[in-house]
Amino acid sequence: MSSRFEDEARKELGQADQHSRWMKARVEALHNKVSAADVLAENGIRLRYGGARPEQVFCPFHGNTRTMAARYHPEEGTSRAGIWCFGCNKRFDAITLWREFHSFEGSFGSLLRSMERAYGLEVPEAPPEGVIEEAAEDYELAQLFEACEHRLKGSRKAFQMDGFLTVSSLLERLYFRVEKGTIVLSEAKQILRKMLEKIGAKERECPEG
Repeated sequence: MSSRFEDEARKELGQADQHSRWMKARVEALHNKVSAADVLAENGIRLRYGGARPEQVFCPFHGNTRTMAARYHPEEGTSRAGIWCFGCNKRFDAITLWREFHSFEGSFGSLLRSMERAYGLEVPEAPPEGVIEEAAEDYELAQLFEACEHRLKGSRKAFQMDGFLTVSSLLERLYFRVEKGTIVLSEAKQILRKMLEKIGAKERECPEG
């Protein structure tokens, strides 16, 4: 027979899992409704290829300067379309672009609700009371991993083979540690940001044509 503590722990884990699925479904619905190219176009930035091909752009949040260039990448596999700013080493998809353009400072859940209303999506019912929202931190971490993977893939020519394999291996080991819970998320995000800075430095040394 399980103890009361074990029963309560299982209940909390079940609620957290339910909340996580609920948040992911909302994020998925928004991405299916609006793309990064849509948000850019709504704010006066039109892509030459309509979002169908990668292209060099200026970061919409840093002005039209050569040092603040960014690169647009279309959706590929499970990777959402978005831009990567070489100046601040940040990735912006449709949701984070909308947040920046609207200077939104509320919680991640509030951000989703605002976008759902703006794009005519039905706002889902709230999850069970008492569930703590951790989706924002998880989402940011996933964005950083995705940015590292695709920036590394896109800048492979800038690396010597041993350097490329080293960074790839570090990224893989970090992902394993996060999955196993042997590293706190804040530390993982700090490491990923430093990796993005190094990849960005390599890209500037050997810019793509």
